[in-house]
Amino acid sequence: MARQIDIDLDQLDLAFENSSFETFYFLDLETGFLEVVTQEARQLLDEVNDRVFDVAGKERVPFEQAVNELDTEDGLKDEVMEARQIMSAVGSRYLQVPREDVHEGFHDMTEYVETVQDQRLKDALLFALRGARPFRQFKDVLATSRIESDRWEDFKKARRRGRALKWLRDQGIEPIVDGAPL
Repeated sequence: MARQIDIDLDQLDLAFENSSFETFYFLDLETGFLEVVTQEARQLLDEVNDRVFDVAGKERVPFEQAVNELDTEDGLKDEVMEARQIMSAVGSRYLQVPREDVHEGFHDMTEYVETVQDQRLKDALLFALRGARPFRQFKDVLATSRIESDRWEDFKKARRRGRALKWLRDQGIEPIVDGAPL
């Protein structure tokens, strides 16, 4: 049976949309909240762990001491402490939200083009997808039609939501939204 978790799907959509090499999102399996760990915090956490442990894994200095010795602002030190808590519980309490695959985004664009009724716009979008920088060109072409641009955003959001729900199902999670399972 799937594990039921109350999840803000709009927040999960945002995590899928904003996934990058700068930001990592983690689903808290106890609260349903999404936690963020920045690349900078992860790198500092690695640096701190290098200070804390020797090559044999023996602790040289306490973790908190190594964090306090970082030459950085206090807010970032707090991020490192939070990153440690999250990273140490990945797989048990936290699941890392996957990054959106660029191929999926391109596939969404090609499928969306098939729904466009205006043949001139459809041809321009197909041309954009075959050229250099297809994501940028696609967006620029869509900017010429407010209606199609809005329709694309709705289409893209629905596709992203579908991938997010599939990911949850693949993790054995049934999302609870507004008190009811989906």
